[in-house]
Amino acid sequence: MNKNILRFPVLLEVSIRHNNTFWSDVFRKLAFGKAPYGSYITSSSFLVSTTKGHEFTYFIGDQDKSPETIGEELIDILKKKMNFMSVSERLRKLDIFRNTKRKLKDKLWSSQWVDIRRKKLKDQIIEMYVLKLKKNSSLSLTAAKYLLAAIIIGLIFKNIEPDVIQMKNGTITSIPSLKLVDGKWSFEKVDRTENFRVPQTSIKPKKTLYDIWVKAS
Repeated sequence: MNKNILRFPVLLEVSIRHNNTFWSDVFRKLAFGKAPYGSYITSSSFLVSTTKGHEFTYFIGDQDKSPETIGEELIDILKKKMNFMSVSERLRKLDIFRNTKRKLKDKLWSSQWVDIRRKKLKDQIIEMYVLKLKKNSSLSLTAAKYLLAAIIIGLIFKNIEPDVIQMKNGTITSIPSLKLVDGKWSFEKVDRTENFRVPQTSIKPKKTLYDIWVKAS
């Protein structure tokens, strides 16, 4: 098909009216039948993408819509469905992402345990705390696994009260109710103490199907 033939006059008008040079060029090419990468124009004047996860269909032939509306709708579709945008728009999007990430980090750094709601994030913070204890206390890997399980169980059954967990800069600094006495991690509570034996020497745990599968792979 001859790319020099004007197929969609309304898109040429959209191009002329648009102030952004990037999108103005996109609409000018569309007007002459050249679709953005990843999409194509059908013989029935539809702009189409069949790429998995980015599917869309938009009629670009003659219609009762203003050039401004057509331009806004096409930009919205191309951005949302194909992540198609100018360099300046990508930089703005990256700035927004970085600002959001920084705000979330600042919020985490100033948060206490009771302020955190996401379970996945809580699990990660607990794991980092156990790894820090393992390094500072020379715990074996088996002992660290027992400790991690003990903390999680303690939180589930309220042996560790959430408001006693102390945090700073997004990490746990101390769990006052958790004590190591004679090789036992104890949860101190007003009415009772639950003990979890933590071996300080390397102990071979029973192999699970998961362990056998990992070794085989």
